[in-house]
Amino acid sequence: MNILAFFEKYNKFIIIGGAFLAALCFLDKKLATGLIMVFFLASLSIFFISRIKDEKQRKIISILFLISFVLHILAVLVVFYGSFQPFSDGRGDYLEYNLTATEVANRLSDNNFSLEGLPFGHYYAAIVGYLYYLTIPKMIIGELLNAWLVALTVVFVYLIVKEIGRTSKVAFVTALIVNFYPSLAFFGSLMLKEAFVVFFSTGAILLSLILIKRFSWRFFIFFYLLLIGLTHFRFYISVVLIFVFGICWILFSEFKLKKRIILGLVMAFFLGFLPMISMVNGLEQGYFGTNAVLRQLNFKTITYYREVAYNFRVDHVSGGSKGSIDPEVIKNLTPEGVPVPDIVSNKDWGQDSSINIKAGNTPLQFIKNTFISFLCAFAGPFPWQLKSLKHIFVLPEILLWWACLFFILKGVIGSIKSEYKNILPLLLFGMIVVGMISIYMTNFGLVTRIRMPAFVVLFCLASYGLGKVNKIKIPFVEKYFIQ
Repeated sequence: MNILAFFEKYNKFIIIGGAFLAALCFLDKKLATGLIMVFFLASLSIFFISRIKDEKQRKIISILFLISFVLHILAVLVVFYGSFQPFSDGRGDYLEYNLTATEVANRLSDNNFSLEGLPFGHYYAAIVGYLYYLTIPKMIIGELLNAWLVALTVVFVYLIVKEIGRTSKVAFVTALIVNFYPSLAFFGSLMLKEAFVVFFSTGAILLSLILIKRFSWRFFIFFYLLLIGLTHFRFYISVVLIFVFGICWILFSEFKLKKRIILGLVMAFFLGFLPMISMVNGLEQGYFGTNAVLRQLNFKTITYYREVAYNFRVDHVSGGSKGSIDPEVIKNLTPEGVPVPDIVSNKDWGQDSSINIKAGNTPLQFIKNTFISFLCAFAGPFPWQLKSLKHIFVLPEILLWWACLFFILKGVIGSIKSEYKNILPLLLFGMIVVGMISIYMTNFGLVTRIRMPAFVVLFCLASYGLGKVNKIKIPFVEKYFIQ
């Protein structure tokens, strides 16, 4: 269909939509601008989805994307116009990102392309700043960008479930469930880098499954690009993903052992440069990020993160009142070479969500306490750990996760013998990420935010326990479902 034919067919909708946006510009310029951007992003996505050769799959994915995008746009509108921020009393990193992004946009307006002097540990605020420059410097613009990334992440979930051999209907329902994952809906609606982290990690997991089954250099290039983004925004999640991919490549690749090893070594050579080219201070991290990894594996570093950086307590602050923070005292407790987390500097919220599981003074205590921390990170927070009325907003996540956990366990136990090649990459990634989080963090406010890449992937395994979904009739899209 050419442009003229398209206009003739949909001219009434185009005229009504244009008139609506024009009226909206007088009432709320930022919302009108955001909706124009939404239309552009949706059109761009549908254009690429339309390249899918299978017509039924193309229609299912289009419907799934549009449903997901609308749901997360609505979530953004609730968060933005309702000022819904119950956990930090209206404060948070997103405010600082907005200020930095606005400064980037102002510099661009003055033909100044320098980022010197701006507080960058990563380039999320810079990306949003360029978007501000092209549109308007309002936070809703960055939040709508995140809504788009989350909608694409849901499409990746659908493709992962299809890749592991489930039916289109099971994949569709599984992906829809992910839309209602509370942490993803909430943090993905704030101007935070989490949407980028989950987008890059889920896309990289999808391509890792494809590479293990049917390797091609084209897929590896896309895999590498996604890993560049993931390494930049959350290095340690990238390390886990690369580790899991390497193990599963050696174990499950369809190539003969000799070719498997040669290709693996070639890929490993390129993967080793990721930290050096992806991170703001990449050259300091070393090949494969060995310098950063060795710093993080130090027991003093683990103790610092678990008992100090993410767990503010009065006993760290000389003469402090209950709940007070002295950032300078905390910085003095920081091991040499270990970056001070953003949360430490002049931030006094989130203390009531710390569970306070100490690292332990002996190896046995460390193992015991870390196991308890793992249970809290994987299945918690538990109701008895909620200390404030505002923590009631965590309950929907707990209930949804426990319900999905039933289907995950049911599906994995019933299918592991025949489907282990599909199950293990997802299971290993999810469990190792949660395990790594539990070593360093016992603040469930942070844990629910950081564990999202793991949980999104683990949600895919619920598809093995959702076999009866095939018997359910889904209005409007039923005719498109194929086995």
